[in-house]
Amino acid sequence: MCDFANGQTQVGFVHPALRSIILHFWLAYDHPFVDGNGRTARALFYWSMLHNGFWLCEFISISHIIRKAPAKYGRAFLYTETDGNDLTYFLHYHLDVISNAVKELHSYIHRKTENWQG
Repeated sequence: MCDFANGQTQVGFVHPALRSIILHFWLAYDHPFVDGNGRTARALFYWSMLHNGFWLCEFISISHIIRKAPAKYGRAFLYTETDGNDLTYFLHYHLDVISNAVKELHSYIHRKTENWQG
């Protein structure tokens, strides 16, 4: 997992954003801890994104989006598991989560700048 996280495997090119999402899935799916697997998986996702220059991820919250619809998160795992571990389901789900988190960030910035009195 560490080699994959650092791009040191012989799997060919994997886009860094997809690599980050795969790391999130991998840790959460393996579920190595009694508690905190989701938080650790999200932290690993953020680390990977930031490590690869996706600086905006420092300002978004995927946890906030996941908490809004936890059943979708669960189904992304379930669909992946029941279809021969085809990660397409989780990748699509997580890309939507990132997109929604960025939209929420933009909305937050818009609200704050509209209310700003400088």
